[in-house]
Amino acid sequence: MKKPLLETFSCHTAPKILCLITGSFWSNHRPKRVGLISFLVLALVCLSKSDLHATPLKIPHIYQFSDPERTHDLYEIQQLPGTSWLKVNSPNFGKQGGYGWVKFPFRSVSDQTLWIEVQSHFIDSLTIFISENTSAGRKMISTMSGFDHQPVKHRYFLFPVTLKKNRSYDIFLKGLVHAPDVLKIPVAVWKPRSFLEYSRVDNWGWALFVGTMVMAIILSLLNFGMKHSNVTYLYFAGYVGFINAYALLNDGWGFFLPSFLDYLDENTLLGHWINIGIGCFMLFSGKFLSIQESRRKWLAKFNPLFITLAVEGAILIVHLGEWTDNHYIFFIGYNAGLILAFAYFLCWLLFIKDAVERGFKPVWLHIASVFVLISFFCLNTIFVNSGLLKEAIPDMLLLRYAIAIDIVVILVSWVYRQRVVEQHNVVLELQCVSQQRTMEEAILRQQVEELKAMNYEREMQMQRVRLARDLHDGIGSELTHIINRLDILAFKSNQQQPLLSLGDFTRATNQNLRDTLWILNQPHITGQQWYERTLSWLNKVWEDRETPHLHTDFNYSEVFTLGPTVANTIFRITQEAVNNALKYADAQQVVFSLSVQNAMVVLTISDDGRGFNPEQVLRGYGLANMQTRTEELGGNFSLISDNQGTIIRVELPVL
Repeated sequence: MKKPLLETFSCHTAPKILCLITGSFWSNHRPKRVGLISFLVLALVCLSKSDLHATPLKIPHIYQFSDPERTHDLYEIQQLPGTSWLKVNSPNFGKQGGYGWVKFPFRSVSDQTLWIEVQSHFIDSLTIFISENTSAGRKMISTMSGFDHQPVKHRYFLFPVTLKKNRSYDIFLKGLVHAPDVLKIPVAVWKPRSFLEYSRVDNWGWALFVGTMVMAIILSLLNFGMKHSNVTYLYFAGYVGFINAYALLNDGWGFFLPSFLDYLDENTLLGHWINIGIGCFMLFSGKFLSIQESRRKWLAKFNPLFITLAVEGAILIVHLGEWTDNHYIFFIGYNAGLILAFAYFLCWLLFIKDAVERGFKPVWLHIASVFVLISFFCLNTIFVNSGLLKEAIPDMLLLRYAIAIDIVVILVSWVYRQRVVEQHNVVLELQCVSQQRTMEEAILRQQVEELKAMNYEREMQMQRVRLARDLHDGIGSELTHIINRLDILAFKSNQQQPLLSLGDFTRATNQNLRDTLWILNQPHITGQQWYERTLSWLNKVWEDRETPHLHTDFNYSEVFTLGPTVANTIFRITQEAVNNALKYADAQQVVFSLSVQNAMVVLTISDDGRGFNPEQVLRGYGLANMQTRTEELGGNFSLISDNQGTIIRVELPVL
């Protein structure tokens, strides 16, 4: 069969693949929808050329008999009553391995040579017996066994049998596999011409399949190269490439590999192909579902590649068990592989759950693609066991259809995903523009407010300057004139002392006015300047006093600036508090302290006098005025007084 298949492939399959590859380059440079449509049109063109009418001859009934203990030989099998046989649509002895027999009757309507096709990867364990039913009983006419099984070579194992006209035959097949492999023996009877036509049709299907997959891989790699090395396309190409390598090699297409690539078709490598393919699919799923945007940091950082590497280790353990013929090691690797396969599924479910919670709409198409793949694998189990299908569909044919439809669904979902992402990006851009506009408006309002504050401060400064000038030119001049007149009167009068005292008071008043004018004339006053002015005033007050003692506390290393209003307020409060302490406290010492804490200037004046009860003493104008001045500037005023003394604390913003 090698020559007809090879000729069919070279004459028909290769042009189709070349057609699809050429189309892939053309569609890659077209818009997304046009590229997808061109892909589907090329696929339909390939499919339209296929002849779908070649079918095997009808087998009326197929029976199977499980013989796990190998207690029956051919003679005993032939003598079994019909009730011992299980009528099936397609022989399947389960996944626990085993030893079994298959029987089907066949009547030849002419002298002919037919081909029995057995689709089994365990052909080396298979024996075929053909007996003719005659009036004298069964007559064995052919026995075939000892077939050369080069692992996973082409699945078309054909056995020619020569049958005579109007003769009835019973065909028996005996097979053996070890767990966990599945003993399945799909069988069909063909006329040679029909089978050649069928193989040509099947090659057309594989041509379409291979061409479609090559097209998907090329498109992915081109997009990977042109779109700033987006690894999503690389993962997709890996998924398509490795899964299809598994499908092709498992279906026997390693038959066409050159001899130096025969190692790629070894049975031990098939597990690696499908595992790497699933690993690429998981990596693709993570990128497709934008898991890196997950609120779960651990999930966003998780890499399914770890599971893939662990499965590779399990597969190597299985190979070690096969090589050493150690069933214990084999089952350790096999069960570890099953657990890790569940880990794949659990990881995928976490991806889906996260995407659903984020409201990522393309997740449903992604679920649909996986559902398609799984549902196709379940078709044989559901349809054959339920009797809806009389003959099982070849597993690799189902896999081929499943992968092809899965890829189409993924391509459609990818186009939809890109559309969703683009719309999301547009919304984000609009939100950014809106936020930027809001920020600009807020900054503009802030600048307007700052400008108003600057204008207000400038206007206040101008008013202070005018007020200071008016006070200096008016009241200041008049006070100077009064002082001069008092000095002249004191010199001429007999009552010099009262006049001199009145003159000193007037001079103090004039100095107080000058201090006020100095403060009002300054746009800003440093803490050191304010302290030195205040200390000068305190020294004058204590000039002739021995008690109470004055203690001052000021840190010259603290650099801060006071606004004129704040500076004037704390100066007036200092004057009022010091005068009250000297007048009423009968203290031994007065402590004056000025500091800055958290952008607040803190003034503290305390004494160790007799104090008073703030609740019982009616606050006079001085205390009320100190509190009012403080609160008007947004500060805090506190008064603590008892028999140990009095503490006045004022906190004001520095500006």
